[in-house]
Order: sequence, then C-alpha cells, then structure tokens
Amino acid sequence: MGHRELEPPTGNGELEPPMGHGAADGSRGTGVSSANGTRGAGVTGREDQGSPPRPELFDFHGVSMTHYFTDNWENIQNFQARPDDILIATYPKAGTTWVSYILDLLYFGETERQKDVPIYNRVPFLEIFVPSVFSGKDMVDNLATSPRLIKTHFPVQFIPKSFWEQNCRVSTEVDEIPSSTTHMTVVVAGSLPFLVDSD
Repeated sequence: MGHRELEPPTGNGELEPPMGHGAADGSRGTGVSSANGTRGAGVTGREDQGSPPRPELFDFHGVSMTHYFTDNWENIQNFQARPDDILIATYPKAGTTWVSYILDLLYFGETERQKDVPIYNRVPFLEIFVPSVFSGKDMVDNLATSPRLIKTHFPVQFIPKSFWEQNCRVSTEVDEIPSSTTHMTVVVAGSLPFLVDSD
C-alpha cells in the first residue's frame, strides 16, 4: 500500500456551518444526498435485516454528509491540533482501522493497551458526534498520548486549519479504494448512482 502526504487546500478555506443540520431548532433538513434527489434513509435495506436505518445524507459544500459529521461543525473547525498530532485521513472502507492499529503499535507498542482499550478510543474519529453519547473532538482532546493519533474521513478541504498551521503529519491511503468500495457495496441494497454522485 502506498501513502501520500496531503497538502493544505488552496483558497481561504472558509466553509459555512450546515443549515438545518444540528441547528438550534433541531431540524435536520431534507436528507437529500445528491443533485439527483436520492435519499439516504430507507434505501439500504438495513431495516429488513433488523439494523437501524442509516442516517440521512445531505449535500454539504458538494460532499454527501450525515448530521453525525456536521452537527459539531464549529467545534471541529475550531479544533486545536498539536505539532506532533498524526492525522489518518482515509476514504471509508480504505484500511482506516488497519492503519490505526499499525500506527498505535508502532508508537506505543503496549500489548495491554491493545487488549484493554478499544481502537476507537485509542484512535478516535475527529468528526463523529452523537449528542448525549460521545464527541470525537472531546475524545481527541482527552487523549493522554503523545503523539495523538486521530482519524478522519473528511476530504482535505474540511480538515481543520490548525492541522496545517501546526505542520502536523497528515497521511492518506489511496491504493485500495476501488476494491474496498466494490466489496462494501456488495452488502448495500440500492444502485450505484445512490452511492456515487454523478453529474
């Protein structure tokens, strides 16, 4: 597998918080995932399998997102990275957990830590936010390790500015995306246009 260093995005990088998603009124918006009007909830078939429905997707600055990634938007954008932070930036199903385990072993190598602390606590997702349950940002802020290992599925333009300002190490795995995406979609009911935004 190859990896590459990400470069900071060009432009001022200012993005507005999502409208109607996590707003004070509690509204979530339409749930439209793309320009073709498909909806995130109810199309995966997960309800028939006894699983909870997937959260609705909506267009957020050209990227399909769920409210679990945007309800805490301002706190994420104001996140203060440290110079030794390591950000694992991957597409979903592209080896995120594997890379998290490997980096945790390389940096900390404690077998007891591996057994006693789940990987999602050792290497939390920065953007995840489930009200009254947990916040990835809070989990990262409470990490006692140095460096802090942090993972994200955000595209480069959504990564908080402080990662670039602090010159943090930001790496992404790109080799297995087509294969991983194909394997993931085998278990998802629906059509490929639902999964991939098309023009």
